[in-house]
Amino acid sequence: MFAWNAHPTGTTTANYTVNGLNQYTQINGNGICHDANGNLTADGTYAYLYDNENRLVQMRARVGSTCPTNTTGYTGALSAQLEYDPMGRLYEVRSYTNGALTDTRRFLYDGDALVGEYSTSGTMLARYLHGPAAGVDDPLVSFAGSTTAANNAIYLYSDARGSIVYSTNRWRWGVLTSANTYDPYGVPGTGNTGRFQYTGQIWLEALGLYYYKARMYSPTLGRFMQKRDTKPALKFFRKALRCQGQAEKIATGDLKYPSSMRELGNESRREMGRRLNNRAENSHLPFRRRERVMQRFRRMKSLQNFASVHANIYNHFNSVQLCHCCANRRRVAVGLTASLPCGALP
Repeated sequence: MFAWNAHPTGTTTANYTVNGLNQYTQINGNGICHDANGNLTADGTYAYLYDNENRLVQMRARVGSTCPTNTTGYTGALSAQLEYDPMGRLYEVRSYTNGALTDTRRFLYDGDALVGEYSTSGTMLARYLHGPAAGVDDPLVSFAGSTTAANNAIYLYSDARGSIVYSTNRWRWGVLTSANTYDPYGVPGTGNTGRFQYTGQIWLEALGLYYYKARMYSPTLGRFMQKRDTKPALKFFRKALRCQGQAEKIATGDLKYPSSMRELGNESRREMGRRLNNRAENSHLPFRRRERVMQRFRRMKSLQNFASVHANIYNHFNSVQLCHCCANRRRVAVGLTASLPCGALP
């Protein structure tokens, strides 16, 4: 058992009030508002506007204590405005001071990894390099402007959570350029620098929020601004059940998937545990450099080729999947346990 007893000096205590939907309604006496989709629409300082896909598009100064609606409550001075590309990725952030435009940034991506920042005139403002694994938040190098000269490179270093904790200029004998600090909820220290900060996510200084690709996260409130999108999980479980039949037990590791389980009527069949779903999780082999060395793969290409076919091939040669009369069940790669009559398998 472990206990946290090293709170930083100056740590504040906040009092939270929640409703029956587990939503904050007050934080330190400031009213918190939500819309019908569960999006946070107002805190003690700002009002937030979302589009039809629950993406944050505006942040304004909050006027009065009444919760904003679709038609009222968004008359305060504009603080930030956001736009998204057809793939749903954050494309542009416009920052305002007292309602006047002060800065505009446009983002360029490689998949879901931010690789460049531009002005409205097309001038490159920053460039970023990431690790080789898709979907892993591991920014490695940043460049100011468009040049990729070695003396312009800033090397980023992360902790166990992926948070960027310091950066160096290797060209100048590894001189420490900045050291980032965070509180337990990700509030950045006053001296923090860089676009990527807490857990390796994009820090939007104009909003005081982290962009987690699908949602915005507020470190000061210690919560996400939008509800988690359950559609991908629901789609996955429906496909798995359609292919494998109705399952007696569904092992989900440490993840609960409560909404998907309720909608499918499988909440009572769910099993949770770190090692119950190992067969499914082992098909997604680690891609980080240190784990790749542990797996004895010399080249990233070899690891990617192996991981892409491992799950499909392994299942055909796994004796645990064969029907056993005594147990009258089989295990499938997605972590499901489906009951079959003895002899049903060829």
